[in-house]
Amino acid sequence: MNYMKKLIANKLKFVTLIFLYFIVGNAYGIDPSISAKYPFALANDDHDILTEAELADTSHGTGTIWKCYRTDNVTITYRVMEYSKEHGEDVANFNIYVIDENGIVNQYGMRRGMGVSYCKETSKIWKKLMANQEYVCINGDNVGTANELYNGKTQQVIGWVFNKFKTKNGCVNFFASRDCTGKEIPVVFK
Repeated sequence: MNYMKKLIANKLKFVTLIFLYFIVGNAYGIDPSISAKYPFALANDDHDILTEAELADTSHGTGTIWKCYRTDNVTITYRVMEYSKEHGEDVANFNIYVIDENGIVNQYGMRRGMGVSYCKETSKIWKKLMANQEYVCINGDNVGTANELYNGKTQQVIGWVFNKFKTKNGCVNFFASRDCTGKEIPVVFK
């Protein structure tokens, strides 16, 4: 009799796991079979913004993560640091701050200081991509969590190195020589 109870309990667990797999897998816009292939590429619901090719892209490394947010929770900032002879202008610390669905601040920073003109132009492009869009997905490399001052109070901030920015209006890769799937594209010099 104990054997039968264990067998039934194990079958119930199995059926429950299968059921949960399909429920959780279908909670995101990505097909469950694709989610299973790239289980660490997407942190939350992509709201039908991302493609399998974008999840599969490892051109920035294998630890990059897409995380999607409401566009009304996105703030793009740059803080002028110093004049750079290399850039021929002031360089700035360029960041994207986003409050996620759990109320936690996520900060996406660039790999280095960027020219102020680059910051202004890129901000315009990102704002155009977010125009009339409810969600944006941002790809980055997690660099850790720290308690930092944000909006006048100390709170947990998750740090990321910025890679890509995508809405249903389009996608921008930090590396201009690649599209958002990691495929190399010709660079046009002005």
